[in-house]
Amino acid sequence: KENESAEGMVVLNPNEWDDTETLGGFSPSRDGKYVAYGVAHGGDENPVVQIMVTATGELLPDTLRGWKQSVGAWMPGNEGFYYTCNPLEGEVPEGEHEYWHAAWYHKLGTEASEDVMVFNDEEVKETWHGVWLSESTEYTVYYRGLFNANELYFQKTGDEGDLIPIATGMDNQYGVDILGDKMLITTNEDAPRKMVYVTTVDRPERENWKVFLPEHETDKLSHIS
Repeated sequence: KENESAEGMVVLNPNEWDDTETLGGFSPSRDGKYVAYGVAHGGDENPVVQIMVTATGELLPDTLRGWKQSVGAWMPGNEGFYYTCNPLEGEVPEGEHEYWHAAWYHKLGTEASEDVMVFNDEEVKETWHGVWLSESTEYTVYYRGLFNANELYFQKTGDEGDLIPIATGMDNQYGVDILGDKMLITTNEDAPRKMVYVTTVDRPERENWKVFLPEHETDKLSHIS
């Protein structure tokens, strides 16, 4: 809207859609100019993402790759966004299109064939992936998970070099919040009720982590904000 006092408006109302259609994911750009949302059909759990201009409801012609599409993080200038999907049948060995989940980058206004795979696993087909930006958008975080364990990597947003590891080995659960030059890492590593470590972005290695919030004697940590 033009100002903070403007009346609210309905952006999407799936209750007015066809009875077989359901909303599967809703991801606005950081300034709210665009909204990426998925539409699934008949309970197929296969959202197909569409891009809408919020103010007018216009649908852009952009399409994405794969199936089970899910938009994660928009770039701060609306030039594009990261999304995840599974490959289509025929793109992988027969019977494996439920696997090989990967993260892609889509530049707004381009064909799906031009999308770039930014994070995947070429060896373990069961892993899941995700990409998001830090609150300031200065850093991009990469997630790879398998069952109840995951790995984390990061880099400066826009960099094309190698990803910087935060936690690897797929032995525990890890989450990270990057605030300025501080990095807060929530984990169940040697802490079944979870705890939080702190370090800086220039010292992400495990040996540099310091205890920020120790594991509680009885209560399990849900999350930090």
